[in-house]
Amino acid sequence: MESSREAIEKKKKRVNEEYDKCKKIIEKSLTSKQYEKAMAAISIGSFLLYSWNQRYTDESLENAIGMVAERTMTPEMEQLMPEGDVVIFYDSFGLDTRGLALIYLKALANLGREVVYVTVASAENNQPEIDKAIEGAKIRKKYFSSHKHFKKLQELQRIICDIKPSKAFLYTTPNDSAGVAVFMQMRNVARYQINLTDHAFWLGTHAFDYCLEFRNYGAGVSRYYRGIAEEKIRAMPYYPAIDKDEDFQGLPFEPEGRKIIFSGGSIYKTIDKDGTFYQIVREILKNNEDTVFLYAGYGDNTYIEELKEIYIGRVYHIPERKDLYQLMQHITLYLNTYPLLGGLMMQYAAIAGKIPITLWHGSENGGILIGQEDRKVEYGTAEELISDVNRLLREPDYLKQRERLLEGSIIEEKEFETELNRFLVSGKTKYTVKCDVIDTDQFRREYIERFDIDEFLKEIAGKSNISLLMEYKNSYIKRIREGGIRRLFRR
Repeated sequence: MESSREAIEKKKKRVNEEYDKCKKIIEKSLTSKQYEKAMAAISIGSFLLYSWNQRYTDESLENAIGMVAERTMTPEMEQLMPEGDVVIFYDSFGLDTRGLALIYLKALANLGREVVYVTVASAENNQPEIDKAIEGAKIRKKYFSSHKHFKKLQELQRIICDIKPSKAFLYTTPNDSAGVAVFMQMRNVARYQINLTDHAFWLGTHAFDYCLEFRNYGAGVSRYYRGIAEEKIRAMPYYPAIDKDEDFQGLPFEPEGRKIIFSGGSIYKTIDKDGTFYQIVREILKNNEDTVFLYAGYGDNTYIEELKEIYIGRVYHIPERKDLYQLMQHITLYLNTYPLLGGLMMQYAAIAGKIPITLWHGSENGGILIGQEDRKVEYGTAEELISDVNRLLREPDYLKQRERLLEGSIIEEKEFETELNRFLVSGKTKYTVKCDVIDTDQFRREYIERFDIDEFLKEIAGKSNISLLMEYKNSYIKRIREGGIRRLFRR
């Protein structure tokens, strides 16, 4: 049987082969001025390094996207000068309540800023909360429709040259070659990167003037592992966008007389080789017969189904819900996912006044809550966590005492707005940036264990990378066999 070390070496070999393949495609495409192919290969290479996550930046890919930006620069982009004080908010996700676009746009609307929100065409008529937040404000939407990288770059260039912004926010995916290239071309515009993916690789370390970090962990990674100068790094905590008027959708069981342990998010965040998260749940349920476990999220639910068979009528799995805040108000404790925690879920729990019970995994867990180390939500071992959860479930006064420690752990909406305005005016916020060297060895090792090169190769097959059909024909054939050609071209 293949040893763990041999399996890891085999993975490394295949990753290096795919990375080298991308580099060769990029080099050949740039030489022949095939910018669509070059940008597709840069995007695939970036997605590979994001999924593998063994380094946080890559000089070769940064140089390549820099060459694309330089060679695709139009005279209009080169001569671009701001007219007025218009802000562009570029969002390549196009989500409504998930992520940070909503809270930034809401703050910009309340500040009376003139904003052009640039996002994917699929977001049109699919962002009710954002539409509500910006109604009546000086914010208008612009959509880009192309899935092809070079055409998307050209669309963005036209939008930017038409708007002539003075400031621009970059809020994007880790492998957005078009967005990064265009931001590199905006030489006379103040550019701000919102570092949503502070724990992993992303492309574009030269595409901004300031990097907005929501916690010190990200600041440390950016400074020491991405090579971003400390004078470019600013601290800007966030809060979760919550609709407190959403109707509660109820529970899939009768809650009377029961205590509820709730957890949620993408299920892959709960999986490690030892099944730690599920061992914790099993022990809590074994020790507390009046307690049920509820999980909300998508993914491989094999472990949850196994728990259901052991604890009949006490384990429930539901999809993600819009009434998350209301659901949190009906639970007893929130159990954070492990080995990967959910930052926004942790904040939702704190705002609802529910303790986000967290097994400490490493420094990547820190800084989600303000003054997190004083909130008593973290445990060094599973045994300590289980012991304290038992007490929290059995002693109501102790539970209330601990819940009170959560007060002030999330930035208020008005404070976020004030600090965003301060930043736009002065380039500073009131928050101190602390850039420490972060030990990410264990965190990155677990990425190796989870990484599946075959899943990666299947994932990259889609219409945005169709220029590389011949180079990745096996990936496209497999995708078509599994989902049909219609599904392929929806991607």
